[in-house]
Amino acid sequence: MPRAKIVWVLLAKDLSIYDSDMLLESRKGYAVNKSGLTPCLLCTEPTPHNMRTRLQLCKCKACKMVAPYARCRWKGRVQICILSNVVSLWEANQHVSPLRPSRQTRLTEEMKAFTRDMFTYNHKPMNIYNGIVRRFQVAEAAMPKLATVQRFVQNYRRAHLGGSDYHDNVVAKVREHAYRGGEESEMPFTFTWHSNANREPIVGRGSDADAFAVGVSSKLLLRRLDRDPASYVLHLDVTYKLSQMEYPVMVVGISDCMSSFHLQLSVRYVMADADKAQRHVVDSVLVVGNDLVNLMCYFHVAAKFCKHTRGIPIAFAAQVARDIADMHYATSAAEFELTKSRCLKSWDELPQLSAFATYFTSVWLNSNFHRWQAFYAPRGFAATSNPVEQFNRAIKRNYTLRVRLKMGTLIDQLLLCVKSEGVRGRPIATAIQPRTDMVRRVRKMTKAQTIRETTSIKPSIDFLTGAAQQPAASTIVHVVSDTLERVYDPQDRRTKEALPDYYSYDKDYYGHGKDYYSYAKGYGGGYRP
Repeated sequence: MPRAKIVWVLLAKDLSIYDSDMLLESRKGYAVNKSGLTPCLLCTEPTPHNMRTRLQLCKCKACKMVAPYARCRWKGRVQICILSNVVSLWEANQHVSPLRPSRQTRLTEEMKAFTRDMFTYNHKPMNIYNGIVRRFQVAEAAMPKLATVQRFVQNYRRAHLGGSDYHDNVVAKVREHAYRGGEESEMPFTFTWHSNANREPIVGRGSDADAFAVGVSSKLLLRRLDRDPASYVLHLDVTYKLSQMEYPVMVVGISDCMSSFHLQLSVRYVMADADKAQRHVVDSVLVVGNDLVNLMCYFHVAAKFCKHTRGIPIAFAAQVARDIADMHYATSAAEFELTKSRCLKSWDELPQLSAFATYFTSVWLNSNFHRWQAFYAPRGFAATSNPVEQFNRAIKRNYTLRVRLKMGTLIDQLLLCVKSEGVRGRPIATAIQPRTDMVRRVRKMTKAQTIRETTSIKPSIDFLTGAAQQPAASTIVHVVSDTLERVYDPQDRRTKEALPDYYSYDKDYYGHGKDYYSYAKGYGGGYRP
């Protein structure tokens, strides 16, 4: 039996996306049954292009109540030109019931566009929901549910942003940005340890036998390593809580003599935490052809000894802290040996520190992680992994927004991070220069007359013989600063140094038109350190 021909009735023609969305929202409930692309018949553009046709079926509850065992004969058709975004609407047949009950509120096209823009920058669905409320000022009855926003965000992430943990999708993402050789200098690329016959990266599945290891960098960052290996320190650090798969992300970069961090190989100095796996990889790969010096992050040492002295009385723990600081700031290996002998001898005499002395000797003195003293690092270079730790913090703050992302989305954010760092990268310092904040502080202290230069003269027995005492020639400048008064800042709720430049434009807390420094000093509001 031949199928009956559907007679379509035109409802509207050449509407905009937003107008067609408003028209569809005013009609009875429907569901899209089919959707596909066909050659466009809506516009007269000479360029060949397609239009999307969507067939709709009735999903109205009123029609279902009238005919619970029969399908409503109403059909709808929406045709959208892909090139010009004009929309035409058609319908066929009539609804079983003329009643139009209230429908569940949906996202309008304007709301969808706003949601896409916000989610592109990794905003959470709840933040997007609140943004819709503020942006469109919709009433409570017309506001879609949070679950509606969440479903739209999840679908948009999977379909358009590559936000998926499926292995095939991640492999496609890595190979899309794989290194080909013809990339621009600042263009980021991905790479892996192995490639197939077509020189495509081989991406593991994350098991012990098939590890998932993908690198992200750019030519601009790698070229910064083409310099004297003694002019920088290589930093290695791992950060977590970036992906939903719980895979760690290792950041590799260098710091120069001004302790500035760069993402950028002949290597002289390497600094990392007390991680045996990292140390094994460094020794296996970088030690060949390099006079390598493995440095230890002093902050990691300090954190560990604080952890192991929690059960010790405070007086003994303070003594341990002072002794370890003396060992760290030793100026030479000979001074360190003398300080170490003195500290270990004093610890052995105290029964409360015997267990800690055994731990400290075995872990931080007689192991591969013993180079945490300041004299091992070149002059002016960082003695901790703080530069790379701050970079890890910037990744979570600026790119992932402290949200655990899908692996595909995380790769996109890391590519963006590499490109951004390459574009705004700082030049590597080759000479030690005073920091800007230090220069600013010296100027303020000079204006307050709290800093002065002094001459250090070593006494001798020349005064007994009557010989004139000649100052020794030296390139060292001795500077002495006075103890600065501290005043309470009610805005920051903390005390600050009473430097005139800082308070020259501030009013007092009660708005009396005088500088706050004079007010605090005159009425006893300052605190001394």
